[in-house]
Amino acid sequence: MPLMEQQEWLRRYTKLKAIADRVTEMRLTRFRALCKEAHVENGMMLHNAMVGLHYGKPWPSVNYEAAKKAYHWDQTGWLYEASRIVESWNLRVWNEGRAR
Repeated sequence: MPLMEQQEWLRRYTKLKAIADRVTEMRLTRFRALCKEAHVENGMMLHNAMVGLHYGKPWPSVNYEAAKKAYHWDQTGWLYEASRIVESWNLRVWNEGRAR
């Protein structure tokens, strides 16, 4: 691929970043809804509830089916995966340009 001009890079990056931001926001909305279903207010409370479950002291008010799914999403990085893909593309493009 020939060197990408800055205007072309900016056009592509802006488009990809906007898509990634929308995907991330949709995932965060789903995560927040799942936390609400699990009866936890935020990621820290979710983490603490999962620690309690791990040590045999589950919180009685927590829906652990929903909590486990939300915790998995949080721990695997699924929530921000789209942004990481865009950043990987950006690094690849800039490194290709510098190698020439």
